[in-house]
Amino acid sequence: MTTPRAALLTLLLTLGAAPAAAQEKRPLDHTDFDTWNRIQNDVVSADGRWLVYRLVPGDGDAIMIVRSLNDERSLTIDRGARPEFTRDARYLIALVEPTEEAVDAAREKKRRDNAQPHDSLVVIDLSDLSVTRMADVDSFRLSEDDGSWVAYLLEAPAEDDDARESGEEEPEAEDEAHDKDEGTELVLRHLASSTEFRFRGVTAYRFSGDGANLYYTVSSEDGAADGAYRVEVESGVVTSLATGEGKYTQLVVDESGRRAAFLTNKDDWEDEQPSF
Repeated sequence: MTTPRAALLTLLLTLGAAPAAAQEKRPLDHTDFDTWNRIQNDVVSADGRWLVYRLVPGDGDAIMIVRSLNDERSLTIDRGARPEFTRDARYLIALVEPTEEAVDAAREKKRRDNAQPHDSLVVIDLSDLSVTRMADVDSFRLSEDDGSWVAYLLEAPAEDDDARESGEEEPEAEDEAHDKDEGTELVLRHLASSTEFRFRGVTAYRFSGDGANLYYTVSSEDGAADGAYRVEVESGVVTSLATGEGKYTQLVVDESGRRAAFLTNKDDWEDEQPSF
């Protein structure tokens, strides 16, 4: 039996064989290696009808190819990365990386991390290969039941580098023991209906195993919203698990999805060295 990966390799080798045979043989140099594509992130959907993979050159931007294994339909996404099919094989979710040129230009300007070019998110409806895009996305997770929901965390808004270069002073940092990383906006989106719920200041998030709940932690600028929370994905109703100014870290959810665990130092936050 021919596996999808074997079929993919055969297809690529066949496409490249004719031109190579027609050319006069010559020694290879580093420019040849730059044009060779490596296959990465090859994934087959749960129903066996779709294949996704990345072609990564030695130099330049990668492409992500989504290909039907039943017919001739295919879709190419420039710089697509970390693809994931929903369990019901109705959608494919992936990140889209910024161009190498944009990243190099930002690096030359020595821009801050949150002023660097950001990834975006693509949601591909496999019924018609239509694509929905969301900008400035840090990460995403799919619900683990049928994959009908996706949660994605947005990047922090870019700070004004021009103001920094003009000599504008930054606020003094707090002592390290009480220094917190402020969270960003989390979006919970139903893939079929596009219904969305949004939550501010989120630092970490996890779906329950049955996909019925999403757990997340919050770190806010003034500490008023700091805490751990659970949201029922169908209704958007939020329940507080623990609140109070402090750090909330290492969020985990058990397999049943009924219990979550995390560390917090909220009870000792006023101490000189708050402990977890």
